[in-house]
Amino acid sequence: MLKRKIDKLVSSGKGTQLIWLLIISTLALGGALVYALAWNNSQFGWRETLAIFLDPGNFMLGANEGHEWFSLFLALLSIFLFSALLVSTFVNVLENVGVSVREGKRRYNFNHHILILGSGNKLQHIIDSLKNDNRDIVVMSPNPVSSNEKIIYYNGLRDSYEDLCSTHADQADMIYIIGEDKEFGHDSRSLQTLDMLKDICKSAKHDIYCYLSISEIGTQEVFQYSRQTDTSHLLLVDIINDYEYYAEQLMVGTDFLPIIKTGQDKTCHIIIIGTGKSAQSVAYTAAHICHYPSFTEFGRKTEISFIGTGMKEFKDMLIISRPHLFSMSTWTYDSFEGNKEIHNANNGDILDVTWNFIDARVESIAARSFINSVLENKDNDARIVVCGKNDTEVTEVALHLPHSAYDTPSIALFIENSTALIDKARATKMYGNLVVFGPAAANDDALFQKRSLLGQRVNYIYDKSFSDSPSETAEQAWYKIPEAHKYSSIYCANAMPLRRLCYDLSMSDRRQLYEVEHRRWLISELIMGYAPGAITDKEKFIHADIVAFDALPPAEQEKDKTIIDNIDKICRQ
Repeated sequence: MLKRKIDKLVSSGKGTQLIWLLIISTLALGGALVYALAWNNSQFGWRETLAIFLDPGNFMLGANEGHEWFSLFLALLSIFLFSALLVSTFVNVLENVGVSVREGKRRYNFNHHILILGSGNKLQHIIDSLKNDNRDIVVMSPNPVSSNEKIIYYNGLRDSYEDLCSTHADQADMIYIIGEDKEFGHDSRSLQTLDMLKDICKSAKHDIYCYLSISEIGTQEVFQYSRQTDTSHLLLVDIINDYEYYAEQLMVGTDFLPIIKTGQDKTCHIIIIGTGKSAQSVAYTAAHICHYPSFTEFGRKTEISFIGTGMKEFKDMLIISRPHLFSMSTWTYDSFEGNKEIHNANNGDILDVTWNFIDARVESIAARSFINSVLENKDNDARIVVCGKNDTEVTEVALHLPHSAYDTPSIALFIENSTALIDKARATKMYGNLVVFGPAAANDDALFQKRSLLGQRVNYIYDKSFSDSPSETAEQAWYKIPEAHKYSSIYCANAMPLRRLCYDLSMSDRRQLYEVEHRRWLISELIMGYAPGAITDKEKFIHADIVAFDALPPAEQEKDKTIIDNIDKICRQ
């Protein structure tokens, strides 16, 4: 029993330990004073007792005659209490503090810090990007995170109001809501976090940039449908779909996509092996960007082909979620049994993107024959993207494609974790064209700030040209519009870098450029869920301008002209 009591005392918190030390010391000193006063001896009274207790060095053999043993006992007791127990207590206190810090239980006051809510795979990229930033970085997560002099770890839940308050979110400069990897209800919890932050930050004394990372396409759709802007708080919110973001990292402002210039009779063909969210995001991002002069000159449409098992279900899901996009597009479906379904575009076939769905294992003869036929056709400028259920599957597919695939400029692989095996493969001559995108890839925009920069410029041009009350800065204009308008501006901006490489911007007659911007807008609006209609009703996602460029009213044609005429301003470094 005594041993258990002692162990409990030693392992208790610092407050308990100090209290017990104070009690024992007080009792010991009181007992010694009572003993000394009982003698009422002028040579050894309470002054001498107190002197030896507080400073054992005052004890001397031969002194305090008649009380040597008491003096010795008093000196040893003092040494024990103040040297042994006190040092031990403070060592234990420091150990407890260290454990509390490592476990994220300590709380501090912060101001103008960077708050990261979650410890998912984006965390390290964010921290690496902030290495030259002098501000404190607070990371709150239920999962352990290594702390250092710059990174402070808080153990807590991002959807707990109490935990959020402890981070002093209303005093932060930037907040990143990234969540945890593969957690159940990721987006719902992050949206709850955002709602609580809006309430907490009502008392903020300055604007706070907030970046919300989501993983479900359905969540993004909800924001795209929302036409309202919430300005009841000081959070400046940007919402990023993870998979769309990774696809943009692969294709926007990079050398991955084909460059097909004016006068070149070529077809851009994107082969996507796999299904799921990553494959869908790659396809839609390519559809936003890949609008080439070869369409108006030679009638060549960009082709996007999916290859994989379960393709019928994937195709049906895409068509159900974006019925007007696929009703207005030409698409084909090759079934597992070898049957072919062809859908011809309605509404005059005004789009310059077509779709193919091949229901076959990539190892099958049918799939490999299709890949070879695309790659061996000299009229095609093809790229391959591999998206699988996991990194192992992606790697296996990438290493066993038809040999003609390794002669293409690039094969992109969606990798979530380690790139070690891919890096070794790339060192060989055969697999030198493999490139990695996704969570495991290097990231030069981990802070999500470059992503919206061009979009802000597009929106600012619209705001200055067509708004009744234009904003003074691009940032002001950006944060007064709903998320749906932000997406539209970003999709417009994403196409600009490639367009500058493919089109002659010095041409005196720019009608071709105005038309290609309209075709890009058609695809983007249809992907966002808009339907054609006689009268525009943005609340119901119906737009009367989903027609050919020639059928547009002059005022709407002017909008495309305004964007193209400012392309250099949008794309400036």
